[in-house]
Amino acid sequence: MNKDGFTVHRWGPGFESVRFDDHNYIPQYLQQDTQRKLRDAIEKGLTEKDTMPGYVYALNVTDPEHEGKLAFKVGYSKNVTDRYSRWKNICKYITGIRGWWPRSINAPNDYDESLVEKLITSNQQGDAGPMAGQLERLVHIELTDLATHAPYLHPSFPNITYRDVPPQEMAKPKRKHCGSCGQKHQEIFSFRRVEEGDLVGKEWEVIVKPVIRKWGEFLKDHFAEEI
Repeated sequence: MNKDGFTVHRWGPGFESVRFDDHNYIPQYLQQDTQRKLRDAIEKGLTEKDTMPGYVYALNVTDPEHEGKLAFKVGYSKNVTDRYSRWKNICKYITGIRGWWPRSINAPNDYDESLVEKLITSNQQGDAGPMAGQLERLVHIELTDLATHAPYLHPSFPNITYRDVPPQEMAKPKRKHCGSCGQKHQEIFSFRRVEEGDLVGKEWEVIVKPVIRKWGEFLKDHFAEEI
């Protein structure tokens, strides 16, 4: 591994290692430390839990703490229908499901929010995707950078590098007792909203969802065994 790329060692017998130019997967507008964390996560040894199939989902969060921002609880589960139902029943700040990989965060099936809700409430979660634990890890690393440094607010985004983005103190997913349900929420990412330009109102479609889709497709196409 070096700063110009990473090597994938596919899970399971009979697969050869594959070398990638990381510019195809790791945007240069991410901070250098974030880029390193992504390479390290890709090349590290995986546990059996990392490779199990499942779903990576994003739930809408309307906690007053995140007022004025776009907030999502992003995690993974072996059954996204049950996970969403549980959170929605116990917490009034979980107001909907924005999408999940692979069923609704998928280029051929780019559902709008109302259809996403209908799919999940009618138990049409679809087939699980491979390596859900590893997918969650990669997604969390990149979303943490986006939520902290907000490179998408730069007028020339995405054609910028980390040098164009003022570094901020790195945010961590919130882990605190909820004022609604008393649970200790994890994995909540809060994004500053775009106020001008072509990305206004498109933070989910253009910034957040593509991160989940990109790493989901990467693991499915280049890393995992068939499931």
